[in-house]
Amino acid sequence: KVNGLHNLRINDCSLTDHDYNIICNTIANNSSLKYFDLSNCKTEKMSSKCKHQLLGSLLVLTSLEYLMLNNVACDREMSMEIARIITRNTLLRRVSLQNCSLDKFIVRLIFSALSNHCNQISLINVSCNANVGQIDYQKPEPKIVLNKSLTHVDMTSCNFTERSAASFCIALLNCSNLKYLNLSYNLSIGKTINELVLLLHIITQLEYLNLHYCRLQPFGIDAIVSKLKMFTTLKCVYLSSNEMMYSATHDVARMIVNNKGLQKFSLPYCKFRLKDIDELLTAMTALSSLEYADLSSASVTVDSLFKLKAVFSNNLALSQLFLSALVLDGDGLALLSKHLRKVEKLKGLMIRLSTINDEDARVVATLIARCPTIQRVDLSGSEISLQGRRCILKSLICLDSLQYFSINNVAILPEMEDDLVRVIVKNLGLKHLELGNCACTLTESGLTKLFESLKNHDELTHFNFNFNRISESGFTLLSTILSHHSKLEQLELSNCSISWAASILNFFSIPTLRYLDLSHNHFKSIATFQGMQKTITNACLEHLNLSNCEMSIGDMECIVSHLMHFKSLKHLDLSSNMLTTTSVAVQQQQIIEHGTFSQLCFFKSRLEIAA
Repeated sequence: KVNGLHNLRINDCSLTDHDYNIICNTIANNSSLKYFDLSNCKTEKMSSKCKHQLLGSLLVLTSLEYLMLNNVACDREMSMEIARIITRNTLLRRVSLQNCSLDKFIVRLIFSALSNHCNQISLINVSCNANVGQIDYQKPEPKIVLNKSLTHVDMTSCNFTERSAASFCIALLNCSNLKYLNLSYNLSIGKTINELVLLLHIITQLEYLNLHYCRLQPFGIDAIVSKLKMFTTLKCVYLSSNEMMYSATHDVARMIVNNKGLQKFSLPYCKFRLKDIDELLTAMTALSSLEYADLSSASVTVDSLFKLKAVFSNNLALSQLFLSALVLDGDGLALLSKHLRKVEKLKGLMIRLSTINDEDARVVATLIARCPTIQRVDLSGSEISLQGRRCILKSLICLDSLQYFSINNVAILPEMEDDLVRVIVKNLGLKHLELGNCACTLTESGLTKLFESLKNHDELTHFNFNFNRISESGFTLLSTILSHHSKLEQLELSNCSISWAASILNFFSIPTLRYLDLSHNHFKSIATFQGMQKTITNACLEHLNLSNCEMSIGDMECIVSHLMHFKSLKHLDLSSNMLTTTSVAVQQQQIIEHGTFSQLCFFKSRLEIAA
């Protein structure tokens, strides 16, 4: 009954056909609606007819400025309705269609409408739509040329082909006012360097650039950084998960110095020399508003400590600094901690492959106690003194927002098991937990407490417990608990002396599990794999490693015969088991017809084939 609405936002709801009637009536009574947001709404309970008519009801509007349909699954007819809505509303400024499963043949119509009818468009977000990266934006005619008014483009994870990526960069050449460009998680971007560099030459006011995980090669990074060093407006630059030669360090340093307002940046993988790290830290001392810096492949030594100290002193808002290795003595770490006191919102603490004595541990513990907002702690591979381990574990108990916790190769003694369990129990938001080779000395009751502490961790996506000995009862408990984790994607239990395969079947029932490593265990003379067919029908595994598990020929043949039920399996390793060449040959044709494997390993050596 309300008239004159300008803003209608319905988020995170599960919609029914009854809700459809209410929404359609509301839209019909408010033809002057300017803002419509239906993001994150689930439409599974709506009939197909109502879904289509819901978007069709928006066709009565002609003054829309904001259209947000993030995470609303659309079929082809719904995609067509979106194209019609955009064509009718020439005043549109922001369009966000993230993860909408847009139809491939409608994507071109949507972009043609955005470029030809929406002269005021400033934001386009079509990230996580695989079909967006499958069209050529220059052919067939008419070519798509986006408007000068465009300032914000987000094309994250759009599965670009090389041709599509190149043509899209060309379509952006008219957008000289572009300030935000996100092309992350598009592997083909690394093959379109010329077009990307040309685009960066045209843009003069860029503030945000994200090229994370684009498979950029060193020569490509060199070309991009040589352009970025000419900018003076950059605030956020993400180049991580790519490769860079240390020769580009000078240009990176110039980019940092020239952009005084830089707030966040991440660098590609690089084998930095000490003088390169020194040059980068020197450049960072010129900044005053830095909040996040990712130098994950850089190792800071005592020689660079004073410049690192200056970085913290000048950037009081710095909350995350990632380093590959922080090699400091007690005085050095104490000096660094003194300046970290000025940072109140530290979120990440990574001290990997470092030597930490008692005094250093007290400094780390004090830092953790002062920063309860820490979300990431990684001490993997560090040599920590006995008293230091106790001290750091007790300090971690004060945290309750940990999302990433890794202490691989840091031995936890029985007297410390209660503190470790308390850390895990308090942080229910843990997503990534790595305890590889750290619980070998724990008692049976200690392992039971540890596994039971995982019961309420519904957000857990990655669990690494490699190189820890697990008893039969402990493994049964662990498999039962993890089988109820609805978000677990990666599970690593290699070298755990497991020999009770009955409980393994629980893992195949985890609906989200994509990576499972059970290699180097001892599944001897068992017949429980006969139940796999019923268990793995809905599995979404992509990577399965059962190598060196000493399984019998019967079990192996049973596994091979059920491979067809792993609909998304891409990597499979069954090597170093009692698998005969005959059983492989029998299933060879089926596996070839299955056609989804990118890596398949039955034998690792000629000796194994001969055996």
